Amino acid sequence: YVFKQDVEINFSGKTTLENGLTVGAYIELNAQTDEEDQIDKVYAYVGGSFGEVRFGDNEEAYAEFCYQVPTASELFGADSPNFNFSNAGIPGYAGTNGTCYGMDDNSTRILYFSPSFSGFHFAASFTPDDTEDTRNTTQGAGTRFTNDEGQNSENLSLAVSFQHDFNAVNLIIGAGGT
Repeated sequence: YVFKQDVEINFSGKTTLENGLTVGAYIELNAQTDEEDQIDKVYAYVGGSFGEVRFGDNEEAYAEFCYQVPTASELFGADSPNFNFSNAGIPGYAGTNGTCYGMDDNSTRILYFSPSFSGFHFAASFTPDDTEDTRNTTQGAGTRFTNDEGQNSENLSLAVSFQHDFNAVNLIIGAGGT
């Protein structure tokens, strides 16, 4: 038998400037881990009537825009990325029916969310290199325009959705790819 849990602590803050722009930051801390990676997501953002631009380690446009079957929380549900049908604990596509997996989870990227136009909303992101938790140093860390063997590189992700309420029916439809 396999029992699983995913405990995270989220920190966020934002403020609205005098010119109407909203600026903020988000940090997702893994509360329990045996890996070296304690920070899961970390990004800063600026938003306004033009939409929102994020920079940092977060998911690509496709994964951010992905809709799932409504559930009480992301931990429990038939289409949850954390729900696993396998006793062996196989991660990814083989162990679940989730469809919201990205190509380069939580890599350093720039991500744009448009405002809504008559129910249409889109997002786009660019990831130079499949890197996470990097910074600029003299040792060459940080994103690079290189393609190391077996690594995703120069990823463009696009997603679009349409949402409209038809009396008692709420329609949401979308598409995306990376």
